[in-house]
Amino acid sequence: MANAKISALASATTPLAGTEVLPVVQGGITEQVSVANLTAGRDVSASGLFVNANSATAAVRITQLGAGNALLIEDSASPDNSPFVIDAAGITIQGYTSAISGYIDYAGNTRTPLFQQQGLSIASAGIATTNWGNTTFPSGLYLAKSRSGTVGTRGIVSSGDNMGAVLFEGDDGTNFIPSAAIFGQVDGTPGTNDMPGRLVFSTTADGASTPTERMRIDSAGFVGVGVTPAARLHLGGAITASSWTTNGISLRVAAATYTDSSTTASGTVASAGINAIAQPTIAATNATVTYTNAATVYIANSPANGTNVTVTNALSLWVDNGTTRLDGNVTFGGLKATQAAAPTIASAGTIAPTTQIAFVSGTTTISTITAPAPISAGGGQITLIPTGLWSTNTAGNIALATTGVVSKALIMTYDTTTAKWYPSY
Repeated sequence: MANAKISALASATTPLAGTEVLPVVQGGITEQVSVANLTAGRDVSASGLFVNANSATAAVRITQLGAGNALLIEDSASPDNSPFVIDAAGITIQGYTSAISGYIDYAGNTRTPLFQQQGLSIASAGIATTNWGNTTFPSGLYLAKSRSGTVGTRGIVSSGDNMGAVLFEGDDGTNFIPSAAIFGQVDGTPGTNDMPGRLVFSTTADGASTPTERMRIDSAGFVGVGVTPAARLHLGGAITASSWTTNGISLRVAAATYTDSSTTASGTVASAGINAIAQPTIAATNATVTYTNAATVYIANSPANGTNVTVTNALSLWVDNGTTRLDGNVTFGGLKATQAAAPTIASAGTIAPTTQIAFVSGTTTISTITAPAPISAGGGQITLIPTGLWSTNTAGNIALATTGVVSKALIMTYDTTTAKWYPSY
């Protein structure tokens, strides 16, 4: 091939084996070097390396057939304190030369994340994504899920699927153990352009290694703490804790100072509420719906006795101190005490009061008092204020005979066991 031009040579048709030789000039002398010797472990010093390609295949392809890293990029002498590495398994590492394993997921499985940022401070172990556009669009982090089983192929997810998870983990000396987690889950049956979701917030209990759900926000916007929500705010779940006295264990509002910053000096504020519940409105989709009873605040009952506990005074409502003001109508045991004057009923052999307090006129002896439905079922009291000289006898359901004293309240107590009324005098 003496005096032959390189351009006149035939092109190699197979990949080079490494045994081929090339001419090089070294110290003014032309020598030969094998391709393998030319490329193996050589440092290349250059002001820049540029790869320009215009083809359908990869511009740069790195194939690692051994156990070493496929790519290592440093900005100073080796070993760099913050290298960028792609290892032989395709794991991308920033800040360290090899992948770190021992990350425990929310189900207790050991994982080696495929993207790792390692460092010794928040400056070297932080990740930022920033949108600098003059628009309302944010920067984004997408955690997505498909059930297709094939990368790039669509497959609809199912209700309850975890679409994404953010795990907060600490090193226990052997592995990274999750102490808290936030999950994005499918909350209902999905469909085309229909993906109901919920957020689940979990923490790991003392002595445990996997997180437990503590709170969720469902697809309807309902919030549940310790329970699957069935209301706008739903608290539930059993709690074991040190004695909490009157501080509260399910819901607690701590003492605080609330400072008025708008009322002028020497001004007067007509009223103020710290915790306020506005009047709700109950509506129905269908026509002519009747609610027999409805309340803005409903208390089902007083605390019940649980295991190893006897409650001496079980109270549904306890106002420990201060003045209690009730501007609206008040019902006791199903009987309503209103702001209006108590009604007057005439004495008779049988009377049927319908209010908690009633004036009774006339002089006829009373033998029977018809108990209103709430009192007849569970017992209770009514107050009769005589305006006439009537009396009672035991011919009906009154246990003791008495004579009414004008303007002196007579409290009648109904006992469901005997089905009798007992007067206070």
